[in-house]
Amino acid sequence: MNVFEIDKKKHAIPAPRASGRYPFHTMKVGDSITLSSRGDFFLVRASAYARATRSRGAEKFACRKVAEGEWRVWRIK
Repeated sequence: MNVFEIDKKKHAIPAPRASGRYPFHTMKVGDSITLSSRGDFFLVRASAYARATRSRGAEKFACRKVAEGEWRVWRIK
């Protein structure tokens, strides 16, 4: 039994461009985002690291705790 069938009528439909969950693609050097949840901070930090790795050094991010209950992620390169 074949579960999937190829739709031959709708062919070569472009896939939508993924913009990502976080606004890294719109950030310029010096921009930052503020987070109020430690859990969110760890998720954003991991995503920033992955984006910096994929860009092969073209983008770089700094992640710091700036106050009690407040974390910030900056684009530095």
